[in-house]
Order: sequence, then C-alpha cells, then structure tokens
Amino acid sequence: MMTEVYHLLGLHMHQPPGNLELLLDVNEWEARQIILCYERPVKYALRYQDVARFCVGFSGILLEQFEDPEVISMYSDIVDIPKMVDGYRNASNIEIVGMGHYHPVFPLIPPEDWSEQLERGKEKCLEMFGREPRVFWPPEMGFSMEMIPALVANSFLLIWSW
Repeated sequence: MMTEVYHLLGLHMHQPPGNLELLLDVNEWEARQIILCYERPVKYALRYQDVARFCVGFSGILLEQFEDPEVISMYSDIVDIPKMVDGYRNASNIEIVGMGHYHPVFPLIPPEDWSEQLERGKEKCLEMFGREPRVFWPPEMGFSMEMIPALVANSFLLIWSW
C-alpha cells in the first residue's frame, strides 16, 4: 500500500560564515534558539517516521560551521552537533535539498559562477550526509529561468520554488 502525503514541510537552513560563534558571544539566548531549530527537524523526523516527511536544505557554509571543532565545542552543552548531522544522514524521511554553497541569490551573481556554487553545495551535502541533493531550493527564492540549464547540468530533478 502506498502512503499518501498531504503536507510536506520544507526547511531552509543557513548562517553566514562565523555567525554561530558570534551569536554565542553576543546573544546566548538567540544562539541557543537557533541551534535548537537545526536539531528539531531531525528529532521529529525520527520520532514520526511513519507520517513525517521533510525537505531540509543547508547552505555549504552552515555545514562548514557544523564541522568546526570550535563551534562543536561551544555548542556541546546545547546540542551534540555531530550526532545531529548523523541523524540527518540516517533519516530516511528527510530529503536533503541543494542550494548554492555560499547561499547566493543566483540572479544577482554572475551566471558563470552558478555551476561552481551548485557543485560545491552538492559536494558538501554528499560529504556531510552521504547523498547528493536531488531537489534545489533557490536561496531567498531568487530564481530566474536562465538558471534552468545550470540546474539540469548539475542533476537537479526538481526546482523547488513557490
């Protein structure tokens, strides 16, 4: 029997370079809320595997921060970041969504940079989660029809934009 899906939750995860460290230094409460927001989807996906389906996109620069030993240590009393990443890697009901590595608004950057952004973003997802994203989410929903050939060339099956 095939399960029908009536609602799919899509989440877009990003922090500028160095921001996780900065936030913890200047606003611990906000930093705590943000890192817990990154942990919640995988927690609920694992808890409700029979009904929950999530699409979650991470910018490459956020994933780089999740690998940083200093960031891991700074947040260790709030979230076990490596365990959280493993949860995303192993959750069969989470679709990892691709985006540009540095979270660019594609129509505002030179088209000759699009493929590199897409490739680096996919490579980082593969490195962190053991799988390449098949779905693309344009950061800030910045999309133009001219992006389609670059997305197809980078093997994205679906462009997720409203």
